[in-house]
Amino acid sequence: MAQSLRADSIEVGSVSEFLSAINSAAAGDEILLQPGRYAGRFELIGNSDLTIRSMDPANPAIIDASGVGEGFKMSRVSGITLQDLIVENASVNGINIDDVAGGITSTSTDIRIECVQLRKGAGDGIKLTGVDHFFVDRVNVVGWGGGGTAFNLVGSHHGIVERSYFENTTPGGGTGFQAKGGSTDVVVRANRFVNANERAIQIGGSTGLQFFRPQPPGDVEASGIVAEGNVILNNGNAGQGIRSAVSFINVRDGVFRNNVVYRPSLYIARILKENTQPGFVNTQGGLLENNIFQWNGGDLAEAINVGANTLPATFTFAGNQWYNATNPGASHLSLPATETNGTYGVDPHVDLQGINTWSFSWGQWLVNTSNLPDTITLSNPEKLLLAVPGIGADFDVDAAAPLIGNWQFEPLSSAEFGVEPFSFALLVNVPEPGDSDLDGDVDGADFVIWQAHFPTQDGATLIEGDADGDGDVDGADFVIWQTQFPYAPGPSALPVAEPQSLISATIAGVGISILVRQRRSRQFLVGRSGRLKFIYCCSAFTCGVRINKWFRTDF
Repeated sequence: MAQSLRADSIEVGSVSEFLSAINSAAAGDEILLQPGRYAGRFELIGNSDLTIRSMDPANPAIIDASGVGEGFKMSRVSGITLQDLIVENASVNGINIDDVAGGITSTSTDIRIECVQLRKGAGDGIKLTGVDHFFVDRVNVVGWGGGGTAFNLVGSHHGIVERSYFENTTPGGGTGFQAKGGSTDVVVRANRFVNANERAIQIGGSTGLQFFRPQPPGDVEASGIVAEGNVILNNGNAGQGIRSAVSFINVRDGVFRNNVVYRPSLYIARILKENTQPGFVNTQGGLLENNIFQWNGGDLAEAINVGANTLPATFTFAGNQWYNATNPGASHLSLPATETNGTYGVDPHVDLQGINTWSFSWGQWLVNTSNLPDTITLSNPEKLLLAVPGIGADFDVDAAAPLIGNWQFEPLSSAEFGVEPFSFALLVNVPEPGDSDLDGDVDGADFVIWQAHFPTQDGATLIEGDADGDGDVDGADFVIWQTQFPYAPGPSALPVAEPQSLISATIAGVGISILVRQRRSRQFLVGRSGRLKFIYCCSAFTCGVRINKWFRTDF
């Protein structure tokens, strides 16, 4: 019998108990699955504010979709969290969330999928159709195959997919990530894609007009899709590989930056038009910037595959590193548009099993998409600060002032800095006093920040105008700005905080967590985005340990 642990928490240990708990769940409830196998297709229609997770994250419950097509099917839901689960043997979709039950005007919203493994499946691993505001963190999709997609978005908006692992284990087709059907505003960040046979990351596609969200369709398949900090690799298994690292299809933008692409087997990128319905844009305006592309001679048919009815000359190529490992002198490939500041034939020393360091004017972004912790030696640690996110924090690594919202800053204790598996860290340059936007100068923009937060009596940060580090935004901070304006060198006025070692950070538009191995006491951070509430424990990096067990690699 299902046992109630408290008013909003229900422990279940069988399929019948699980189905009963779903059918009777009220907003705010939590369903806890005991270890074991739950066979069936579990459907939610219209549910809100419900969490489904394993009682024991180290021994997650298994949703067995053998013979029923899908593990989870949800329609017209909001505030749903799936956590610490395994879904296997799905022949259609492992997790399928849509808006169909309420018509396409009844969007599913506020979806969180965290520490979930999907394995031994076909079709799509995770499919979101008509879903707004989603956060997918530390998922593991292995063996979707069959021409399906590991993570498929159709008409979905405002989301983040990060710190996850996607591997295709079957020969033939298969796409890693795809956003189409009117999808907008999605960041695909710090993930690892292995053997995504057809297309590792696809920006756009070809969708039937009736499936676009919203209606009526616009003239693009997708917009505002950013892929950054990912590692995309071919591990050399027979019949598998990466035919294209990134594809732009029926779009007029799309960003592919700061990614590592290792041994694509046919093309580095494709520029195509596959939706030939009247009025759809000729693919144009994509950006490939600051990526590392490494291949062996003979791997590629061509660098950029260009299809009919596209405008490849409108694409921007900037700052990429191109390296033919077997013939460095043949690293300068033919591109459809002139590249600026490219590097050719210089060994990038890619670390496929460790930290990749991306440098910007504001500092460094350290990304570890492997299953092992890694440590690097910083050349000038005294000139860097660890940026620690607070509630509602976000960032844009390509912006001159990258940090958005609430951040704290901590000095580094040594030159040795470590990053946990499937994690990243932001190290910002020690700013000049008064440089609230961290863009390297003291100017009118910093005054506007001070003015917007004046007066604040307690809890202010540097990026809110607190130039002297006392937690207030007051006249003293204005005097510092005035003294430094325009930019003048000077020591940092930031307070000294307790140092720490290995970190793991997740920042999302719908939520935020920071998981830190440290000496201070256990902490909880509570945040809210719309109706969805998240609670994060700083000492509970258990999912990363389990992902280590799931991880497959030949490197």
